[in-house]
Amino acid sequence: MKIMFLGFCLFLTNAVFAIEDPVFEMNKSWVGSIKRLLSEIEKKEGHLLVKSEDHFFGKFQLIQSAWADARFNCFYGGWPSQKKNNLCQHPEKTNPSYSKSSCKVNEFQCQPLLFGQGVCLKNISQQDKTSLFSRCEKKFQAEKKGDYQFLKNLDPMDSNHLRELSILAADQCKDKNTESCREVMNKFDRAMGAINKAQREQTSIKVKQKPSAIALSKTGNNLECDEKDLDEKLAENLIKIANKSSEDDLYDKIKDEFLSSPFCDPSQVLNDPKDRPAALTMKEMSADLNKLNPLNGSLREHFDSLVKKYELSDNLKTEAQSFLNNLSNSITNYESNRVLLARMKGVILQDFIKNYKDKTIDKAKLAVGLADLRIFKRDESKQPTCPFVSKDAFLKAMAGRKPILEKYGSKVSNKNIITIVDYTRPSNERRLYVIDISTGKVLHNTWVAHGSSGKEFGEGQDGFGSNPKMSNAHGSLSSSDGFIIAGAKSRGNAFGNNLLLNGIDRANSNLMARSVVMHRWNTPFDSYSSGFPVDYNSPPVDVIQNISSIDFKSSSIKEVESALSAMSNSLYPEKYLRPTEGCLGVTTTNVKHLDRKGRDKSQLELLRDDLPGSIIFNYSGTDMKSNFF
Repeated sequence: MKIMFLGFCLFLTNAVFAIEDPVFEMNKSWVGSIKRLLSEIEKKEGHLLVKSEDHFFGKFQLIQSAWADARFNCFYGGWPSQKKNNLCQHPEKTNPSYSKSSCKVNEFQCQPLLFGQGVCLKNISQQDKTSLFSRCEKKFQAEKKGDYQFLKNLDPMDSNHLRELSILAADQCKDKNTESCREVMNKFDRAMGAINKAQREQTSIKVKQKPSAIALSKTGNNLECDEKDLDEKLAENLIKIANKSSEDDLYDKIKDEFLSSPFCDPSQVLNDPKDRPAALTMKEMSADLNKLNPLNGSLREHFDSLVKKYELSDNLKTEAQSFLNNLSNSITNYESNRVLLARMKGVILQDFIKNYKDKTIDKAKLAVGLADLRIFKRDESKQPTCPFVSKDAFLKAMAGRKPILEKYGSKVSNKNIITIVDYTRPSNERRLYVIDISTGKVLHNTWVAHGSSGKEFGEGQDGFGSNPKMSNAHGSLSSSDGFIIAGAKSRGNAFGNNLLLNGIDRANSNLMARSVVMHRWNTPFDSYSSGFPVDYNSPPVDVIQNISSIDFKSSSIKEVESALSAMSNSLYPEKYLRPTEGCLGVTTTNVKHLDRKGRDKSQLELLRDDLPGSIIFNYSGTDMKSNFF
């Protein structure tokens, strides 16, 4: 009898791990309902479902938890997007989640959660845009014959997106009595249940089905199984399996996307390559210019090698002749040579900067330089690689996020954004990661300084700024680890614009009382990338712009040498960031080229825009303690 009952237990367990057809049928029926709703809206709006107070769609309000971006106010081929001049824009311009998949460069991919991957439209005219959703549906029926197999085995991220799109559809149907809205509202509860069940089963089906995974207990040589115990323990076990699997999968997905993003392009780490030469290239050029010396006997040969190496213009060769002819190889003409050499270096720099945009960037060489500066790291084979936040830091952040939302949900208005600061990393590494868990993308990756602990320098345990001292005590001038809720934008006399921080963990409960904030600070190449900030109330000085604007032939030698000195000083970073007074100091660099939304602001201002109401997690290692995990 016990053997038969055990077999029944195992049968129940296998049934839990199997994905049932009714779930798929519900998801398929539900997506059809959403599509009928969008089709009805398109017909009544007549133009890509743009926001309108006078038509059926009413006031469009995209739920923040769906796409973490309230800018979106229209649909374009099923994709949330943003209107401009009352026309919905292509999502490639506004929605970082948009992907072409297998579609060609000149093609548009219809929303894959509604039409499956690879439903592509080409040659979309302005007139076609008024019926774009209908064109996607027509192409879907023609190519995929109405087959919704893509709704089977959705990964956790796609399930999250489908869930949020479902909430959005229901939200648009409140107080509306159209046929499609009645259909959506009638199915909503069952659809959400099916999506949740499918996600749990998909995340747990990968786990090997072992007797230890069910509620079996061993008493001597006998196996006993209690049905109530089975149900409770199965449910508990499935939740643990689903959470761990989905978070592991989420980590891998975010990491893969990050490593292929511009954040890991060596030419874009320190500045916009379209705007100015890489700081490492300028550092190398500065060293080469210092070798120009009339006393070394090969001045012209060295100049010719500079022309070839940096592809300087033919005009420069002619312009430089007057300098070369006047330079003396006599030691008695030191002062005259100093002036001529300074002017010649300035002219060479101007020529290189002016013609830089046509240069080919050696990314492999830049990656090596970034590794030497500990901005990149080296893998086991000593090759430079772009660092990503550790899995332990990520999993701890995710583990703490759930109880924080339960306890402080009303204060966490920006629920999909989580910032992880990994203080186990050297400070020259960009160890601050702002992650949108709804889209699986890193929104910001930048430098962050730590507290000084009352010392002049912030070497950290390894001498490069990692593992600095942590403290919650008043006057410690130290950083604090644990979970924080980002507050409002603020401004102070000491550091200017900043972001308030509310400590909610055991190790940072005094954060607000200690006036610890997120404020502007320097990076390894901050003075080169965006200009060295003279003070916190004055605009930075742009060293590249300075070089480009000076007349090196006629300006005073003091002005010439001052500009060259500013350039040279900006190219030699310290081995770690100078510490702050316990605050989170972030770069003043303008990072429009790395911002997902293309905003023309400094990194600090972008964080001040995006972080209020979100969770920040300061990670200090595998042994750290928290109230939330």
